[in-house]
This record gives sequence, structure tokens and C-alpha cells, in this order.
Amino acid sequence: MTKSARGCLLAAMAMVFVLVLISAVILLAGGVQRGSVLQVTLSGEIVEDADDSFMTRLLVGRPTLLREILFAIDTARTDKNVTGLMVTLRSNTMGLAKIQDVRDAVLAFRDSGKWTHLYMDGAGEFSGGNSMYYLATAFDDITLSPAGDLNLYGLFGSTTFMRGLFDKIGVYPDMDSIGKYKNAKDIYTEKKMTAAHREATTAYLQDWLDQITAGIAQSRRITPEQARAHIDAGPFTAEQALERGLVDHLAYEDEYEEAARQRNGGNLSQVKYREYLSRGQSHGRQRIAVITGMGVIINGHSVNDPWAGTIMGSRTVVEAFREAREDHGIKAIVFRVDSPGGSALASDLVWRETQLARRSKPVIISMSDVAASGGYYVAAGATKIVAQPGTVTGSIGVVSGKLVTEGLYDLLGLTRDTIQLGNHASFYYTGRRYSAEEKEIYWRIMNKIYGQFTTRVAEGRGMSAEDVDKIGQGRVWTGARAKDLGLVDELGGFIRAVEVAKKEAGIPETQRVRLVFLPEKPSMWDQFFGGGEEEETSARLELPADMVRALRQAGRMVALSRERAILLEPDLVGAP
Repeated sequence: MTKSARGCLLAAMAMVFVLVLISAVILLAGGVQRGSVLQVTLSGEIVEDADDSFMTRLLVGRPTLLREILFAIDTARTDKNVTGLMVTLRSNTMGLAKIQDVRDAVLAFRDSGKWTHLYMDGAGEFSGGNSMYYLATAFDDITLSPAGDLNLYGLFGSTTFMRGLFDKIGVYPDMDSIGKYKNAKDIYTEKKMTAAHREATTAYLQDWLDQITAGIAQSRRITPEQARAHIDAGPFTAEQALERGLVDHLAYEDEYEEAARQRNGGNLSQVKYREYLSRGQSHGRQRIAVITGMGVIINGHSVNDPWAGTIMGSRTVVEAFREAREDHGIKAIVFRVDSPGGSALASDLVWRETQLARRSKPVIISMSDVAASGGYYVAAGATKIVAQPGTVTGSIGVVSGKLVTEGLYDLLGLTRDTIQLGNHASFYYTGRRYSAEEKEIYWRIMNKIYGQFTTRVAEGRGMSAEDVDKIGQGRVWTGARAKDLGLVDELGGFIRAVEVAKKEAGIPETQRVRLVFLPEKPSMWDQFFGGGEEEETSARLELPADMVRALRQAGRMVALSRERAILLEPDLVGAP
């Protein structure tokens, strides 16, 4: 290497060193300049956890994680350099419980004496809809685009039933369930809602509407009756929304930003929430593990299935719990559950790990949009359960059976010939219905699982099995009802669950903690060269919502087709 080339190389290395040193100083210094405003955009798919691999980021971008949004708002709440919060609200996938998580964080931010502004386009069916407007009312100033509208119109539920299709193509759903309200099988066995299905669905929809109405009334300083009258009169044009006092301003985004600038004393130094989180926010020495369980529960590893959606694999969750409980530096575990249930066996394996972990440290359940059936089973034995008022939980019941395809084969002109060695070798065979003797077998299995389920809940919640059975029967409850029934300890979101974990672990309330998210993401090396469990990703189907829900239900049943008994929530209808 020549002297000049060596000099250039040394100069380049020195420049890199200086840049790294500057970056380190900035990170160590942390924080943002005085008068900064936190900026958050709520749009598209917002999830609890996601594949964050290099290829996923390259192809579809970085996933939007709910917890990052919550942490940013909660941290900025006590940051003296942050004076306000600006949120742009567009169509997104958050259910009511996730929305209540964000709403709680915004209200706490306001309570600290800082200002909060929100801008919404109001375009599309869901942007500016019931739950979106409910979230908007947490802000002290709501701006709506002049060309937008406010889709506030109440709740509507629709369930797609497959029995008519099955009858046409020769498929028979040989399925049963334990629990009067356990209607997860009804989309396969019925053509319309049963009385129990309609009763339970109406009840949780009414709970949702009551929560939305109360929140709107309190935030907009009107009576619940006035809020309900607005809901019954909607949807509204932008002008009508302004006339009714449902929004504060009609303006375009640039005008909204100028108004925020004036609110902030003529300066608008915005910092996006991800950038804010990366600026060296301080962490405590005490550690709390966060384990996320999303989607239908199966016995295996967690994956992202193109038909069934995100799947919670018991093996993945079990391994995460073992890592957390064997690490003596981790003082507590927060298990964030967003699941409609699934395999009874897989649910029990996860439940067992929660019990082993409780021997050495508290286990706090944080329920997201849904923690029902198997999603409640895995939570039942925790130290404490925290849910939002709008969380769907409960559904203590069992489903079992198979889809018999004999008629479909006849319709297609296909024939099957079989050989059977063993009286019940064809128990899972879809070419015929269960015999009377086999019916007795699977009813015995379901009764055992239901008894085990109610026992787990009774022991975990300090109740009798008889009392659990009375509020079980496959019925879903909102988190608010579940708390009244003793199935939930506290109402609140993820931030509250972390606070409860600190308290149970004996960590002072004012002391910051470091959250450790498990299972850990694969390294860059593993992402390129293997070394971890493979996960499949797929784009979302752009199909009508009812069709997507039906396909997803079918995909779940395929994923669970070899399970003896299933703890799956009833089909939930309606979006708040």
C-alpha cells in the first residue's frame, strides 16, 4: 500500500471514529431540545409484536408496534423538554382495547399539563369511525380535514355462516361444544345466530357502545344522552361535525401544523416517536421480561400463516418463559396476550410455564384486544390479570369435531377405499361421521378438558369450579364485565401492567426498569444464514372483511384439525 493510500485509509478511519464518537455522545446525552413536540402517526397495521427481520423491513417496511407508541408517549409525559403531542389519525387495525391503551396514554400525557392536538383525514369507512373518534376525544384539540367526514354511527355486527355452503358441496360439520354460549362451531353448523349467540353478542356490543359513549361524553363535556344522540344521528360531514361541536377545527394538515406552532410558542420542533425512543432514553437496572403471545394457539413454534394469520406456538412461548424464569436478574414477567385461543393441549403447556415461573417471580397478564377461550386459559393462573374495559375475554368452554367430506367426494366423483386395523383407527378420518361409540369418546375428552379448564380458572382466581361454570359456558365478556365477575383483577393497559409487575416484584414505583422482550429476535447472521425457526410472512388479502374473516376461521380450523379438543372463542362480530 502506498503512503498516500495509507494516509487516505487512516483519514477515513479517523472520520468514522469521530462520527461514531459523536453518535455515542448524542445517545448518552439523550433527550431532545427544549420545546420539542412528540409526533405520532396512527395508520395501517398496528400490532403487539412482529417479524422485524432485515428482509421484512426491506420488503414491507418496519412494523408499527403498539408498545413503542405507548412507551414514547409515556416517557414524553415526564420529559421536561417535551411540551406537546401531535397525532395524525388514519385508518388502522387497532381494536377497542388497543385504542383504550393509546387513549389512556394520551389522557395521562394531558394530565401532566401538556397540550395534545390530533389531526384526522376522515376518509374511508374506518377513519374517523366509532372507536377512532372515541380515541380522538382524548385530545384537547381535534382537527378534521374540510374534505373529510366523521363516521360516527353506532355498532353493527355480521356473522358469515358456512353451513349452507357445506350442504351444497356435501360437507357435514360433525362438531359439538360444551357451553351454552360456545358458538365457535356455529359458523360451521348453523345458518344463522342461535338465541345464545345473539344474546352474548348483543351484550358485548352494548358494553362496547356504552364505553365509547361514556368516553365521548366525558371528554367533550356533554351528557351521555347527548353523546348517544350524536351517534344515532351520524355519520356527519365535516361541517356538520363542527356545528355539533364534535371537532374543534376544520383545516388542512399544513394549517393544523401552523396552529400547533402557535400553540407551542411559535416554534414547532417535531420529533417522531421512533426517533425519540432511540435518543438514549434512560433505563433502569432492574429488568422485567415481556413475552408476547398473538394469534390462534397451536402446539409448535410461532409462525405467520397466510390463511390463519399470526399463530402463537406453545413451544416458542414456553421457551421464552423458561429463559425468563431461569434468569435471576429478571424480577417479573409481563405476558401480553392477544389471542382467541386454540389447542387445549398447547394452552395447557403455556399455562404450566406460567405456574413454574410464579414460583420465583410474579407473572402479570396484560390482555390486548382479545384474550378469550385458550387465550384466557393461559392467563388463568397468573399473579394478576390486567385488561382494558373493551378487551374480549372469558369464553370458558370447549369445541370438538371434524368436517366430514364424504358428500364432497361424491359430488366430485372421487372415491376412497380404506383399510382399518383397530376399532377407532379412523377416528380423525374425514370420510365418515363419528360412530355412536366414537361420540362417547370425544365427549369424554371434551368433558375432561372443560373440567380441567374450570379447575385451572377456579384455582387461579380463588373461586369454586361451580361458580366458574356459571360464568363460563363459553360466554365471552368484555374486560369491564370480567372484572366484576372476578376473572380480571384490574382495568388498564400495557403500561399499567408493567406498573403492577413492578409493585408485585417490590420495585419502587418511581424507579425505572428495563424491559426485556422475549423471545429475542434473530441476529442479522441468523436472518441471512439461518440458525432459528423459519417464519413465513405474507401480504394481507385485499378481500371483503366478511370473506377474510371466514377464510381466517377456516385457516384456523385447518391449523387445529389434528387437535382433540379446541378452546376457541366464539365468532366475534362487529367492530367498535
